[in-house]
Amino acid sequence: MRHAEAVPDTGGDDHARPLTIRGVAQARAVPARLAAAGWLPERVISSDSARARETADGLLAVWGKSGVARGITWSRDLYLAGLAAIATLAETLDPVDTRTLLVLGHNPGFSEAAGLLGGRPVNLATGAAALLSIESESWAEALAFLRGWKLEQVMTP
Repeated sequence: MRHAEAVPDTGGDDHARPLTIRGVAQARAVPARLAAAGWLPERVISSDSARARETADGLLAVWGKSGVARGITWSRDLYLAGLAAIATLAETLDPVDTRTLLVLGHNPGFSEAAGLLGGRPVNLATGAAALLSIESESWAEALAFLRGWKLEQVMTP
């Protein structure tokens, strides 16, 4: 999932940019759609930027704290990162405890990651989520190859 819409970059601290009013609404819209479709993750791994944290607040506002059974892990490594950082963080997860994972971050890396895994270009707008699936024994196995993934849907706010 890409973070929701943030205030424009004015040359200050990019990591600290908060969401816009529209972004706050986006941060709740996609989680509601994910829940309605039955795509609730056991775990969320998120960039630690302000806009990603506020987007995660939207997830929790919709799902409640129990909606993410294993909680949220914050990682500076996902700040403006792509598939390599996602794989490094996800491959250590226990596939029994975490069958569904939501990774929250930034473009261009997240659109590129979704496209590589899904086998076709993906443009994640702010607040959008790419729903990808794979049959695998472990997260490490699933992320070792760029084959076998299916892009099920891209949900937009």
